Amino acid sequence: MKIKKLLAILLLFVMVLTTACSGDPAVLLPFIDGNDTKVDYEGYKFQYFWDGGSTYDEAKSILGYDKNTQQGEAMLKRIADIKDEINVEFVFNYTYDYSSYQTAALSGTVKADAFSYSYMNAMQMLANAGFLYPVTDFTDYIDLSDTDKYGAANVLEAGMINSVPYAVLPCFWPGFQPLDSYILVYNKDMTIPNGIIDFHEFWENETWTWDTYETEFLDRAYVERSDGYLYAMSMVPIQYFSALLYSNNVQFVTRNDAGENIINPYPDSFVTVYEKALEWATEYKDTIFFESGVQSIDNFMDELSMVGLAGADQVTTGTVAYDAKFDYGMMPFPAGPDAPYGVWGQYMQRINGIGIAKASEEPTIAAHTLSLWFEPFEDFGGRAGLYDFYNTNVFLTETDTEIYFALMENVRYDYTFWEQSDVGRQVHSDFGTAAKNGVGVSEAMEKYRNTINELVYENIEPNFNYMYDNYYYQFDN
Repeated sequence: MKIKKLLAILLLFVMVLTTACSGDPAVLLPFIDGNDTKVDYEGYKFQYFWDGGSTYDEAKSILGYDKNTQQGEAMLKRIADIKDEINVEFVFNYTYDYSSYQTAALSGTVKADAFSYSYMNAMQMLANAGFLYPVTDFTDYIDLSDTDKYGAANVLEAGMINSVPYAVLPCFWPGFQPLDSYILVYNKDMTIPNGIIDFHEFWENETWTWDTYETEFLDRAYVERSDGYLYAMSMVPIQYFSALLYSNNVQFVTRNDAGENIINPYPDSFVTVYEKALEWATEYKDTIFFESGVQSIDNFMDELSMVGLAGADQVTTGTVAYDAKFDYGMMPFPAGPDAPYGVWGQYMQRINGIGIAKASEEPTIAAHTLSLWFEPFEDFGGRAGLYDFYNTNVFLTETDTEIYFALMENVRYDYTFWEQSDVGRQVHSDFGTAAKNGVGVSEAMEKYRNTINELVYENIEPNFNYMYDNYYYQFDN
């Protein structure tokens, strides 16, 4: 099925960062003209590096936006306005990947001011190697509490490691929402003809819970077809457990009225999640399809399952948006019994983030430029304008748009650190696989106690302290 006039072309920026060496950034005093109102950086060349890839066409695109679209025109206007306002010229370099950038930066042959690389945890590794400034070194220009520009605090958490923020996110640019969050997608051409109520009705009636999902879907989703079995849903174990975990509002760290942290790697809400994961994997073993290493969206797109979990980018500019040959809808994962209804705590693995490079000759200019650059585009009018754009041009129904924006604001970072300190991914994968294999609650909790302790005490709590002390904190952890 074709989506409605889809124009957005997504930029794939990854933002999962670890601790980086910190130093005092150099300061360039800007030239002020005679009327003391205009900053003049005297044509400073702001060099931005990103992995556009070998097929990127600079003549037709501007940072992945087609120049002939509304988004592309807005980006070109923004760059021209910044040049006029502070006399900075943008120079884009898209020929380096994160590895070749690291080699070039160490040799001194490149002088990036800011960069973003989309491979796995590339930004994390570059930060850990000392290639990024903490963005809090530039508070005169970058105010992370400005949620109209950088998004909610729970989104910014994904750009922090050990209480140090390394990333800024243009959260209300089209296509820059938290992309590695996951959305439940369902095939209406399969569910409704098989006697299953349209999931959107549960959203509208405010009855979208684990119990509803079980009784109204899993209990009724067994379907035999002449061409083979149709699964209710297809899940990778790590997705399965993560979706249950955050949909039940599990809080590993909270703070009491005395200002003391209460830390519990195994709160009751976590035990409830594992028990439910074990129950579903056991009772619906013929209905839920698990296959490690294959994203659940594959079987969904091949019409082998009624439900899948899709990345947010897949429903805006990716696989589902372009390639679905059936009518589909979007939903959050249903709410668990410990979650406040309406707070849709879906999980995300990374965000689109941009860091300020240690190689910058003038990092304060870089920070000032990014601050101006990240303002919501006038043509889209911030959150409300972006909502209207997605509703008109991207999603099939306004209910889908409403759900997408609710998830964008309520996603939870799951501390997946690809290829390096991978404790977050390990925790979710271990427990998901254990539930799939029928391992009991006590055995699983004891087996993975050291791993989850590392996740909570060494990763979550430091960031919790910073976020709680400095910004509003929606989820407590």
